[in-house]
Amino acid sequence: MIVAARRDFDIERLSRSELMTYAEELEAQVEALASAARPDRPLHLNRVLRLTPSEMRILMALADGKPRSKEALLKALYWDRPDDNWPQPKNVDVHVCHTRQKVQGCGIDIRTIHSLGYQLTGVEALAKVLAGGKPEFSGLRRDQR
Repeated sequence: MIVAARRDFDIERLSRSELMTYAEELEAQVEALASAARPDRPLHLNRVLRLTPSEMRILMALADGKPRSKEALLKALYWDRPDDNWPQPKNVDVHVCHTRQKVQGCGIDIRTIHSLGYQLTGVEALAKVLAGGKPEFSGLRRDQR
């Protein structure tokens, strides 16, 4: 996501290989979003990774691979609550930490971006799981630890 994550790049200055990489990254993001929009896909993801509803919301909010602020993730988590009933933004950190633990080792990671928030890496791995595939855990799986 090196090229796609930058906001200030000039597409006309990209080399052919950089342009192809950029196009592939965009296709993976579109595929992940399209899969996430299907009502049966999040249930599959939840079943495979054993995510709580809050962890699912975090993962879906980050599914396009774009950086998200804590405030944006807070809105994704608690959109269905009245505004005066929202917890502190620090709760986002806790949910992200738990989500990281559950997706650890399967090609999906949530990285912290200083002064901004969080970004999902491994959009392709997430798209594969959303499409019905099984995650490929490297090393010990969560349930073997």
